[in-house]
Amino acid sequence: MNKRLPNILVVEDDIDVQDSICEILEINGFVTRRANNVKNAIEKINDEIPDLIISDIVMPELSGMFFLEAVRNNPEFANIPFIFLTAQSQTENIRSGMNLGADDYLTKPFRLSDLLSSVKLRLEKKSKIENKLDLIFEGISKYVPHELRTPLVAILGYPQIIKDNFDELEKTKIFELLDNISFGGRRMLNTLEKFIIYSDLKSNELKNKFKLNSSITSKIEKVIESVNSELSQYIDRWDDLNIEVEDYELKMDSAHLAIIIKQLLENAYKFSKKESKVTVIGKLQKNCYQFVIVDNGFGMTKENISNIGPFSQFNRNINQQSGNGLGLAIVNELLGLYKSKLKIESEVSNGTKISFRIPITTNL
Repeated sequence: MNKRLPNILVVEDDIDVQDSICEILEINGFVTRRANNVKNAIEKINDEIPDLIISDIVMPELSGMFFLEAVRNNPEFANIPFIFLTAQSQTENIRSGMNLGADDYLTKPFRLSDLLSSVKLRLEKKSKIENKLDLIFEGISKYVPHELRTPLVAILGYPQIIKDNFDELEKTKIFELLDNISFGGRRMLNTLEKFIIYSDLKSNELKNKFKLNSSITSKIEKVIESVNSELSQYIDRWDDLNIEVEDYELKMDSAHLAIIIKQLLENAYKFSKKESKVTVIGKLQKNCYQFVIVDNGFGMTKENISNIGPFSQFNRNINQQSGNGLGLAIVNELLGLYKSKLKIESEVSNGTKISFRIPITTNL
């Protein structure tokens, strides 16, 4: 099977420049399409999405800036690499273009070798991103059926059992089956929420929902208690939590903190025995607030820790715990917004200690 050649859209009103660009690209194995203005370029994108766009900034009627903004504001086109062509006198346009999301710019007159280098670099980066997305989707296709199948057994199977055996079943047994149906539904909802949160984070959707610098969280203990209450709907560990936190205002949105604590507590509960304690500690330190979550569970090897990632789970056959590996991946993505990261300390059979630090509203 022949490999598809990269498709590049060249938007340039100077026909001589347009011809030169397209000629050198075609000689080097690229497929080109041409547009003389922004309106024509938008029509061509709607006909076929290019792998990369090269566009002049100053053009009649609509500018390259308008074109870039239109591309970046359309989710279908937002990830197309975009290279600007600009005159030496247009430094202000360069700055504006990069702020709008241009990937690179070339100043006229430019060397064709520089153009080729920029095009190849942008396409390589695009290919790496697409490969990562392919791995994510492969993980989803591999794990989602299992993660949803187990709760679906309860949701779809138990009502039929009740219907078929209604006259013979005792009331307490019916209530037990109904509880299992409800449990399965909540578990499925939790799984779907994880996939949505992770997807939103990878597409920057969740990152853009909060103004990080102005978001403040106080009443830390209340946030943790609320999360534990939510978890208790499908994990019977309500009484196993110790909370030892000092109250303070954090430079973090409370929704972000709740998501982080929920993922870490859920993992601690899943990989430790019922009635063994899980402790959340929160203390002020110099210029930050440190959280520590400690469990007395199965623990992990150094290899387990290094292999943590989305759609991977350690010791699944041993621990018989359901999971898709997204919890810690979500936590790492969110902590990255606050220039923080997880520290994991663990030994097999000796539990796990996870810690992270969050900025505070004022320096101590």
